[in-house]
Amino acid sequence: MKIFKLIDGLSNVRRWSHAYCHKPESVLEHTAVVSIIALAIGSHCSEEVNTAKLLARSLLHDMEEVVTGDIPNPTKYHNSRISAEIKEFEDIAAQEIAEMYFGDWAYTTWRSAKDTSIEGEIVRIADAAAVVIKIQQEKALGNNAFKAFEENVWNSLLDIKQNITNLCLIPFIHDLMDTLTGEINDGNT
Repeated sequence: MKIFKLIDGLSNVRRWSHAYCHKPESVLEHTAVVSIIALAIGSHCSEEVNTAKLLARSLLHDMEEVVTGDIPNPTKYHNSRISAEIKEFEDIAAQEIAEMYFGDWAYTTWRSAKDTSIEGEIVRIADAAAVVIKIQQEKALGNNAFKAFEENVWNSLLDIKQNITNLCLIPFIHDLMDTLTGEINDGNT
């Protein structure tokens, strides 16, 4: 089956390419973690969540990385010109992947994966949660280099919280911030 090539590609693209990892993580693994977290959040949300849409968005949110690789945030957001070029590159890659494996619906789903709908905001929170989990894993394995990523994740969570439109999701953000704060405090005592 042709789809095996995409699965193999996602399993071979390494995340955290800018950092040493005691436990390497692939884009496929990250995607599974995001999808499971998204489903858990969606199951406990008081508002109506379209589970099929949520699952499709969480499964496809990083599909372009089979072509682009995992581009680190410091590179992605170095300046506005580089950001724009990377966004265009990711867009072209997502179009190619959608066309090759799924159809136009997948590209549309990818583009809206983290929009302001309840499903999009859940995917955004689940994506941040997957990073919190990775930081915890690496620190538990003695990789203190991951402490450097805590501030970036905190700022991402703060940005999500300040811009969230579905207020039922704020408790999930607070839980993540509490988890991260506990990790930061545990490291300082």
